[in-house]
Amino acid sequence: MLDNWLTPIHAESLLQIAADHPQHLGAHLLDQTETPEKVRVALIGSEASGTESIRKALYQLACHTPNLAVADLGNLRKPELDFAIQLLRELQASHIIPIFLAPDLKFIQALFRGQAQKQLNMGLFAQSPGFEVIEGKVHGPMASIAKDPDLANFSLIGGQAHYIDATTMQWMENRHFEQLRLGSLRSNLAAAEPYIRDTDLVAVQLNFLKQIEAPAQHPPSPSGLFSEEACQLMRYAGMSDKLCGIGFFGYDLQSGDQDQTAAVLAQLIWYFIEGVDNRKGDFPVSKKNLIEYIVQTREWNVPLVFWKSNKSGRWWMQIPEQKRKLGKRHFLVPCSYENYVSCTNDEIPDRLIRILRRFD
Repeated sequence: MLDNWLTPIHAESLLQIAADHPQHLGAHLLDQTETPEKVRVALIGSEASGTESIRKALYQLACHTPNLAVADLGNLRKPELDFAIQLLRELQASHIIPIFLAPDLKFIQALFRGQAQKQLNMGLFAQSPGFEVIEGKVHGPMASIAKDPDLANFSLIGGQAHYIDATTMQWMENRHFEQLRLGSLRSNLAAAEPYIRDTDLVAVQLNFLKQIEAPAQHPPSPSGLFSEEACQLMRYAGMSDKLCGIGFFGYDLQSGDQDQTAAVLAQLIWYFIEGVDNRKGDFPVSKKNLIEYIVQTREWNVPLVFWKSNKSGRWWMQIPEQKRKLGKRHFLVPCSYENYVSCTNDEIPDRLIRILRRFD
C-alpha cells in the first residue's frame, strides 16, 4: 500500500485553503485515503522541507480539471534513493503518473529507475545534460542514466552551449542523443513538442529558467526561459499520451526568494496537470484515428511513412521495418507537420536523420 512509503500532509494552512476555497485546486486534490484505482496523477515530495510553500502556491490556483483525479500523497517517509524507487514502481504498477518534487538532483535517478519497462526515452529540461565526459568516462548526477542500456534516447531541451564542453557534446552526438538548444527553443517554442512527445519521463531542472524567474534554483543560471514559455512546455508534456512521469529538481527554497520560486513551480505543475486532462488518446494509446501518408525520397531507398492524428492534428514518422531493432517499444516517432513537408520536398530534417540512424 502507498501509505507504507509516504507521510501524509498535515499542514493546517493547506487544509484551510482546501476548506475555504472550493474553486481552488486544493479543494479538489485527493489524499492517501483514496484507493490507487481512483488516482490518475499524484504529487509527491522527497521531503517536507520546502514542499509546503510549493503546495501552498499550488493549492491556491484555480481548478480547471475537476474531473481529473489528482492526489497529493504527501512526502517520502525516508528521503532515500532506494525508497523513492520502490514507491515510484508501485505507482507505475497502479498506472499513476507521479509529479515528483525533490531539491536533490540525485532523485532524477529514482524517476528513471522507478519504471519497470525497458527502452525508456528520457527528456531533461536543463542548462546542461547533468553529466560530462572526461577521458572517455562519464561523470555527474546523470552519468549512471546516460550509460544505462535501458536508455533508448535522451533529449536535452533548453541546453546552453556555454555550459557543455565539446567532448560531452560529441559523446552525445555519437549516441544520437538529441538537443534542442535554448536559442532554437526560444525562437520556436512549438518545435519542442515532438521532442517532448517522444519521452516516457521528463526531468525538469529548475535552472532551465532564468534565475530572475526562479531565484531559488541550484545551481543558478542567468539565462534560460521565461516562466510563461516553461508553462507551455509543461502543457505539452502533460498532453503526451506516452509520458508516464515527471519530476522537478534543483531548487533550494532556503537560498533565494522562496515565495516566487514556489509560485513558479506551482504554475509549472498546474500546466502539466491541465495537459494530462487534455490528452487525446493518440499513439501509443491507439492508431485507430491515424491517417497514413507515404513519401518517396532520393536519400533513402525505402519510402518514408508518416501518420497524422484526426483527433489532435499531431504527426509521427514510422521507422522503416528494415531498421527496427528487436526490443524497441514504439516504431512511430513524433515529428511535426513541417518535418513532413520538408520530406515531401526531398529535404529530410537533421532530427529525423538522427532518429533513423538511432535504429541502425
